[in-house]
Amino acid sequence: MRILLFISLLTFISCSQELPDRNELIEEYYNESRDALLDRRMRDCIRSAENAAQVRVDSLIDRLINTNLFDTLNFPAKPIKPATPEHIIDKVSKF
Repeated sequence: MRILLFISLLTFISCSQELPDRNELIEEYYNESRDALLDRRMRDCIRSAENAAQVRVDSLIDRLINTNLFDTLNFPAKPIKPATPEHIIDKVSKF
């Protein structure tokens, strides 16, 4: 029984795990926190830019629709200027 207890004690002692270095854990935690913060700020920045773009596009569409709806006078497009004829001075015989 004593031998079994001694062997068990030696087994438990030899299986002990070494604790990781404290500075490495702090560095790892810092890097994870920094990456999470940068990701969150990037998402916030993208969301803000999307909202600003959506407001701008909505205002452009609204302005285009209102211009077409409230414009009651539809003028025809300006006609193309015809080509000028040749000069007839000194080409026509006098009476």
